[in-house]
Amino acid sequence: MLPNGIKATRRWTRLQTFAKASILRIRVGGVSGMPLKMATGGHDMAVTLTAWQAFSLEALSERLGRACLAANASVTAAESCTGGGVASAITDIAGSSAYFETGYVTYANGAKQRLLGVRDATLAEHGAVSAETVVEMVAGACRDSGATLGVAISGIAGPGGGSPGKPTGTIWFAWGDERQQEVECHHLAGSRSEVRHQAVRVALIGLIDRFEKMVSTA
Repeated sequence: MLPNGIKATRRWTRLQTFAKASILRIRVGGVSGMPLKMATGGHDMAVTLTAWQAFSLEALSERLGRACLAANASVTAAESCTGGGVASAITDIAGSSAYFETGYVTYANGAKQRLLGVRDATLAEHGAVSAETVVEMVAGACRDSGATLGVAISGIAGPGGGSPGKPTGTIWFAWGDERQQEVECHHLAGSRSEVRHQAVRVALIGLIDRFEKMVSTA
């Protein structure tokens, strides 16, 4: 259940032959804009994921780099369960220093608070794997790094650690900047490494989609 009883619909999309993701999407008008509100824009992550299914991480990272350069923009990543996988994929591309300066691996709650400014009250009330936490993570990463846009990821990659309310494979994502964020919850299937790999893909695809829209509307 989302804050204040907000209801949401779920869409299913095939990510890979072994996994499906249930997608819950929310838009947040800034960290101070709680409670969370449902997004009403035309962004459809289910369609986007399907369209990018055949692309490797390298191909996605190259596409992201081109979009960042075209937008004259920079990107950052605040990661928990992916352990730096997004930053690694981005920096695998030669010349990525032109648009990627720093990333944050905040695996423990203390690191989320110390490096990204996630509030103790947020973690106490909602937990690390929540919309509220990833919103504060991406806002803090963009604030600290000065990046145009970022992504934050926090989830349960498994094989243990899940609960009835947050089963293994539950991954929360937030894309945005210090002022406005879009949040999605994906339920990914597979082994720990498969879940983490899929989460990196989702993060990159979401960044590409947003940077390319930034270019097209400029």
